[in-house]
Amino acid sequence: MTQAVSRFANPVIESGVVFDVNVKNYSVTVVSQNSERRWLNIPVMSSYLHYTAGEGLFAMPEAGATCWICQSSEFDAQAFILGFGVAWNEEGSYKSGRRPMNPGDIYMGTRDGNSVFVRRGGVIQIQATPLAQRMYIPINNIIRDLCESYHLRTFSGDFLWEVDRDETTTDGERPTRVKLFAKQQADDPSPLAELTLGHHGDDDGDSGFSLKVYDNGEDERTVQVELDITKEGGVSWVLKKSWTLTAEEEISLQAKKVLTLESTDESIKLKAKQNVETDSQNFKVKAGGIELGANGAALSATIEKSTGVLASLNLAGGGSPVVMGTELLAALQPLLTVLGSYAPTSPASVAALISAANAVPAALQNALSSKVYVGK
Repeated sequence: MTQAVSRFANPVIESGVVFDVNVKNYSVTVVSQNSERRWLNIPVMSSYLHYTAGEGLFAMPEAGATCWICQSSEFDAQAFILGFGVAWNEEGSYKSGRRPMNPGDIYMGTRDGNSVFVRRGGVIQIQATPLAQRMYIPINNIIRDLCESYHLRTFSGDFLWEVDRDETTTDGERPTRVKLFAKQQADDPSPLAELTLGHHGDDDGDSGFSLKVYDNGEDERTVQVELDITKEGGVSWVLKKSWTLTAEEEISLQAKKVLTLESTDESIKLKAKQNVETDSQNFKVKAGGIELGANGAALSATIEKSTGVLASLNLAGGGSPVVMGTELLAALQPLLTVLGSYAPTSPASVAALISAANAVPAALQNALSSKVYVGK
């Protein structure tokens, strides 16, 4: 009787060191520590892997890592890595540079310090460096970020917390700012609105807050609204179109010094359902004209702006010149003097009265104002 040939052999397990890594093929070369055997083209170990789409949990080992390599009992089977080992030190510790952990903690990281730490108790810590990390804390459901600078990039815009780095700075005074960029359309190359708080760069000046709103989100755009607030308390607000301020109750504008309302091209209009009141020591108007009533029906005045001299004044629509009192008295004085000594029986007295009376119309003409007119 012929004895059956077994397709199994005794498995071989050896400790070894990763000598070379083929990142393209996900394979390694391992040299066993005792037999000095060279194991070629050994697949990279995976905690879980499905070949369909490469999903799973795995890591790319580095040269120098210690491992356990196994040749299974199956005839001509591919050798594989059972797991990776640790280096025992003279103090009897197997820590091998690993971080302190508590029972139940799970850690994944590289020698550069970037890591994912799932801690027992619900805390998750993800970091690139100690100054670039995020923590998820189950108490009060807190998400805590710790970083030097923070950038949030989305299709709708960006949110940036920036710290300028200057290698020559030794006192820790590094300029910082917060920026918010909002887009109108996701595919716009530029934001529609920009908000900056803090340091504003080389041309910072005194600005601590600035807002700009543009007419579109294209590269070629124009500022429509610009608001700047300085660290000293100054405010500058420039708008290309209209501005409406509405309040259900009162609006109060106060200034310890000068309060200026100016229209550079057109008019300033004050409208009130009831009264427009002024309360001041003096009310001064420096204008080329003043009108009261519709189209100046009550009063219309023209003023020489350069000198402030009245050019014309029409009351109640104007029409008839006003008689000036001093000139009126001067015109009537000769007539009054003659009447004071008038003697009806004296031909000379009568002639003097007639002469004085005839002079009155011409004198009264000179008493009429050439600037002030009054209507009926």
